[in-house]
Amino acid sequence: MTTGEMLTRLPNVQPDLDELQRVIGRELPGKMFARRVDGEQAPFLPYTPPHWECVCTACGKQFAANRKDKLKDMTVCPECGAKVEPHRWTNRQGGKQTGAFLFYHLFRGAGREIWVRSWRVSQWLNFDGLEIAYEPVSIYYFDDGTAEKWKRGWWGWERLKTIQLDRWKPNTYSCACYPAFVGAISKKTIEGSCLEYSQLDRAMLQGFPVIEYIGFYLKNPSVEYLWKSHCIPLLEDYFLGHKGDVRRAVNLKAKTFKGLFRGADKQEMKIIPQLRAQEIVWFHRLYQAGVIRADQDGVDWARARRSFYHDIPGGDEKRLYRYIHRQAERCERSCANTLQDYSDYLDQIHRLGGGELWPHDLDEAHRRLSAREREMQDRGLNGMFRARRRLWQWAVWRHSGMLIRPVDSVNEITLEGERQNNCVAGYARRHAEGQTVIFVLRRADAPTQSWYTVELDPKTLTVRQCRGYQNESASVRVMFFADAWMQRLKNIRDQRRKSA
Repeated sequence: MTTGEMLTRLPNVQPDLDELQRVIGRELPGKMFARRVDGEQAPFLPYTPPHWECVCTACGKQFAANRKDKLKDMTVCPECGAKVEPHRWTNRQGGKQTGAFLFYHLFRGAGREIWVRSWRVSQWLNFDGLEIAYEPVSIYYFDDGTAEKWKRGWWGWERLKTIQLDRWKPNTYSCACYPAFVGAISKKTIEGSCLEYSQLDRAMLQGFPVIEYIGFYLKNPSVEYLWKSHCIPLLEDYFLGHKGDVRRAVNLKAKTFKGLFRGADKQEMKIIPQLRAQEIVWFHRLYQAGVIRADQDGVDWARARRSFYHDIPGGDEKRLYRYIHRQAERCERSCANTLQDYSDYLDQIHRLGGGELWPHDLDEAHRRLSAREREMQDRGLNGMFRARRRLWQWAVWRHSGMLIRPVDSVNEITLEGERQNNCVAGYARRHAEGQTVIFVLRRADAPTQSWYTVELDPKTLTVRQCRGYQNESASVRVMFFADAWMQRLKNIRDQRRKSA
């Protein structure tokens, strides 16, 4: 249909101002504007006492309130009972916008045609009261197998290819959009039209975008069967953006209910309605291969299997199913968690360059590889720790029955954190890279027992932290030792600079 034909056939329908006001009161935050009016005596009219002149955006009514009432206490409109936010009514040039939204109105055309018009609607507060203004945005035309859209631009109405909702932003640089609402749709409008079997009312209750849903239904009338078979998760996936997954799972061009899911038997059809698109694909594949049965265990396995991205050793799906179930029973965990552990285990084998693919005890093999991997990772840090220990050997000091020295290895800093119940192990990499220096303070008569942990700033040679068990603050005796130790480090540094 050309633009000229569209304008000729378009019914002359304008939005109902009363309906727009009801939408504002129902969907937008209510506001009450009030201004003081002094008493006045007009000729031949009774005296008007001082009062508040108020207007409510929720109902659009203008009324007077007692002058003794405080503006901040006007939180409920006496006319409509809506909760409102009080504001001062000021005389702003050009008025003040109190609300804005996109409004869609669906109406009947000739034969089975359905038309939808959208307007930008805004409510303005002027000197005389509230005013509702609107301007056209788009026109949609729907008929059996047809969906077309025109949008108003600088040069008039322009035809577009995509059928989707419009967006209205406060300005070009804004990320937020004004809300969009659809006017009331009567059963009389839908009966006998191209949307007679579209289940539009149910789609609106689910929160699907109306315009996109109508276009989707007219191109794929089999959507009606998805509603009747209660496959709501599939429709949710489609409008959440997973359109490719839905098309792989469902034959949207099917003309009968049986044709929706190719190759599915009666047992599968009982399970499919509770599944999402990707889950249907995996369930059907595994069920047809004889790996799972059409029961809840099969559903749980299909949901877990779609997140397993590794190549199965030997490509045997049945062996993987049996192995994971056996390991899940051994460790008393769910199959999904056990499959995730097996995925992590295969990742470790890949990183370490080899390992047993089907270990008898997955938990034990996983712990063994984790320890081996941790050892390899610590090996590089331990070399940096040794270099750091040699570099700070001059800072070792025994005095007043106390001994302070730098940590030896990653294992020691980890054990120090466990024994002292603090987070010093998190400083391992910073210590290895020289960003900070971690020392352990021991009693001279018990050099292997944890006592205090000290963090030193390598640039200023000042103690950043000195913490005991569970981050306990240092005692006075320890602080005296720390002050003397810092002074000793600075003296040694100054002597080295002078000798250099």
